[in-house]
Amino acid sequence: MFGFGKRQKARTPLLLVHIDGASVSAAVAIIDGQAVNVCVIEHAPAPSEERDASQLTSVMTTKLGEVAHRIVESYTKHPASKEVGPVNAIHVTVGAPHVTVRTVRKKEDYPEPKVITDAMIQQLARNAFDGPQDTVLETTVVRVSVNGYPSPDPLHKKAQQLEVTSFQSSIAPALKAALTQQLGSVAPGRPLVVRSHMRVLSQVVDTSILEHEEYLLTHVGDEATSCVIMRHEEILAQSAIPVGDAGIVRKIAAGGSPETILSLVRMLGNDTCSGPACEEIKTKLAQIEPELVKQFGDMFAQLSLARRLPALWILSEDGELSGWLQHFFSRIDFSQFTVTGNPPQVILLAKELLFSGIQWETTEKIGSIAVLATFLRGEAQ
Repeated sequence: MFGFGKRQKARTPLLLVHIDGASVSAAVAIIDGQAVNVCVIEHAPAPSEERDASQLTSVMTTKLGEVAHRIVESYTKHPASKEVGPVNAIHVTVGAPHVTVRTVRKKEDYPEPKVITDAMIQQLARNAFDGPQDTVLETTVVRVSVNGYPSPDPLHKKAQQLEVTSFQSSIAPALKAALTQQLGSVAPGRPLVVRSHMRVLSQVVDTSILEHEEYLLTHVGDEATSCVIMRHEEILAQSAIPVGDAGIVRKIAAGGSPETILSLVRMLGNDTCSGPACEEIKTKLAQIEPELVKQFGDMFAQLSLARRLPALWILSEDGELSGWLQHFFSRIDFSQFTVTGNPPQVILLAKELLFSGIQWETTEKIGSIAVLATFLRGEAQ
């Protein structure tokens, strides 16, 4: 049930789910060629209190089943369900800290030239995974080299050497089983495809938004931040830290309302915040900033051990801290890690850009759902 998605037929209703820490987002979207229509949507945020990894997974899996059932029930009452029928498939993206990603290469030499088949390529990609097989989430081939040279069309060619570069992600077996159980009961018998959020996000950035040879892609989630160096759809290096939106808000809330804190930080990021409450938030952010600088600095230092970081940094964030985070990354001197020795150019992945290609029947719009819908629209072509 976990694997590659197939091209969608015309006007296909899909259940889209995104898991980020302990928060769950779900929607039903109808994809018809280049057209995407989001009919119903819901976001169940992470709890305000801090939890360890096992508690995080437990809360998330329970919430997952509840949200998915509500969304499917809402869709059955929507006029579109009468026109195009029930949900055709379930597509899920899972972010850090639940999933780890990497790019691996596997090479094989043959004593005599062999005709390359798709089965040979896929087997070589699977053989490159050196972890327990029950942790495999996805294996996606991104490049094939024949006799030492990259080949965009390797099938049926003769080769004495075959090298496959693949994107791989892994997940805890218990969480994989929980996803199957919870979502399988929502739409019995429907295909379930689970992907890492970073893979989907990087492909959308590469193919739909950005034309750049190499860049650093950073996604700040609820409970973790993941970073990858991308070059031509290949992950050159990756790292993650247990720092996310929810954790930052918890540090500055100090028993206050998280919603109020988020609103004030959003206004700070937009330079529209003034008054005593804003000054208090500025003071609290200044107090936690040294710790954040160290945590992010350690992550960037680890990434730059093998090679210095690209000069272009793309920042992705689903919550309300995107403006403040962009200011944070732009203001702090991380030039010691870049290939140019200059401060990086930090570009915020604008939610408006993602939202613009989608028709929303809902008041709420969610960036991670837009990313998945955009990815699937590309798959349908």
